[in-house]
Amino acid sequence: MLAGLVLICATAALPAFAYSSHVAHTVLVESYYRDSRTKSTTATCPEGQHALFGGFGAGTFLRALRRSADNGWKVVAVAPPDYGNPYTANVTSNVYCGDGDVPF
Repeated sequence: MLAGLVLICATAALPAFAYSSHVAHTVLVESYYRDSRTKSTTATCPEGQHALFGGFGAGTFLRALRRSADNGWKVVAVAPPDYGNPYTANVTSNVYCGDGDVPF
């Protein structure tokens, strides 16, 4: 009985996030013979909204992903050097936005 009560209290204390909008931005990362390339992309919330959380879509290696400002989410990716054909990949940053004050 006590374990059930503790579980209910812990569940009720967890914060809940709901987002108002979703924005995605995609760039192409390319590498050339013996040369790797780094490229970044930032998805930005509409005016008056802030970034609650973000994500990515990448067909290559990630170097970083983070909130870039109160209203943006930045993804940095690297295309590895290719010793044959050039390497290309799409990298997408996703930001989920909310209204009101920045939570943290």
